[in-house]
Amino acid sequence: TSDGKLDSTVSTALANHFKSDTVKISTAYFKPEFVSDKLFANVFGGSTEILNKLNLANSLDALLLARETIQYSKTPSLDNLVTANLQLEVQVVPITGSIQNHSWSFIANGAGFSQNEAKSNADERILKLIANDTKMSLNN
Repeated sequence: TSDGKLDSTVSTALANHFKSDTVKISTAYFKPEFVSDKLFANVFGGSTEILNKLNLANSLDALLLARETIQYSKTPSLDNLVTANLQLEVQVVPITGSIQNHSWSFIANGAGFSQNEAKSNADERILKLIANDTKMSLNN
């Protein structure tokens, strides 16, 4: 998430979207320190150094990573209605040569009278976008 925490709801939605008879996805492969120690950010940014050090090729074909960014705005003329503008970037990072690099981006807005309510509404829309997406695939 934008505050550096793992989001199990989005993780599960992505896992459900990609899983098949030939694809197994684990949503709990890394510990929270992978995010808090900035290792996630480095890998998401294109660095493979930590992946090589962890010797992941023995256990993974690829990593499926997602990063959320969110911005809030208030509309004073509407009783300070809060709008959450959420972007979810999804990447497939190949570990072995059998998977290609892919990336997708989703944008959703949510409104409410608090940041939590606005974010919750934006999250709900992101989950629907993931569930209904027809272009995200590991086979392209």
